[in-house]
Amino acid sequence: MNTRRTKLSQSQNFLRNMELVEQLVQKSSLTSDDMVLEIGPGKGIITNALAKRCKRVIAIEADKKLHDNLRDKFSTFANVENLHEDFLKFPLPKYDYKVFSNIPFNVTADIVKKLLDSGNAPKDSYLIIQKEAAAKYGGLKMETLFSTLHKPWFAFSIVHKFQKSDFSPRPAVDTVLLRIEKLENPLIDERNAEAFRDFVAFGFSSMKTNLKRGYKNVFGHVQFLRLATDIGFSAEAKPTDLTFEQWLAIFEYFSKNVESFRKAKTRGAFAKLTTQQKSLQKIHRTRTARNWKNAR
Repeated sequence: MNTRRTKLSQSQNFLRNMELVEQLVQKSSLTSDDMVLEIGPGKGIITNALAKRCKRVIAIEADKKLHDNLRDKFSTFANVENLHEDFLKFPLPKYDYKVFSNIPFNVTADIVKKLLDSGNAPKDSYLIIQKEAAAKYGGLKMETLFSTLHKPWFAFSIVHKFQKSDFSPRPAVDTVLLRIEKLENPLIDERNAEAFRDFVAFGFSSMKTNLKRGYKNVFGHVQFLRLATDIGFSAEAKPTDLTFEQWLAIFEYFSKNVESFRKAKTRGAFAKLTTQQKSLQKIHRTRTARNWKNAR
């Protein structure tokens, strides 16, 4: 038995109301010209609505039993392709595509990161996920490291709030439909993308202190105080206290007015932080797998 696939199927809450699903699909940006990717189609209620609206649907299901049922159910649909795959190992399309999915809650982070950090991110994504996760990734309550790093290229919004009775089994948490739209005109030029990621990662890696101390070797003391006054944030602010617009303004100042030797202090911060996160994720996955094995 494939432990990952078993866990994926057990972590999903399936939508029950076909009428609601069709309304959400109709209100989305999906058109008859679109190729749409569905991750974890489950029993196929979303697949059916997508097939009626889109040119092509690729439904990727990790659970063998669910996949076999989907294959039989959509055998007469010429525009539906059912794949028995682990999405996290699935190569994303090289052409334009969109995503509409009710994804397994326990791999939300891995799925979102894969979609947004790939070489060809979807033009538009609609993901049914936990409300708290949506707020984290989209910076909807306060900016996070993830939201700040991604907002130059993506717009995040909640387009629907579900009732717990919309699902079977009923989830224990609040669930929303998060839209992640790829910006046609990025807010950061590609030439400055690496510098922006390093700058933001450098600031967030100092979460235990405030930005003034975190950037003390990047901005001069008087320089930082003037910057805080001009942009409108507290000199004692932490990274999550700033709005995304304030992060953009600070980075613009950093790019134009900070000496090269000071800019070099932030270089490589994103790669370093990414390595640390991967190490922590590996430890977490190992512990999760061990706990799962012991619980069986």
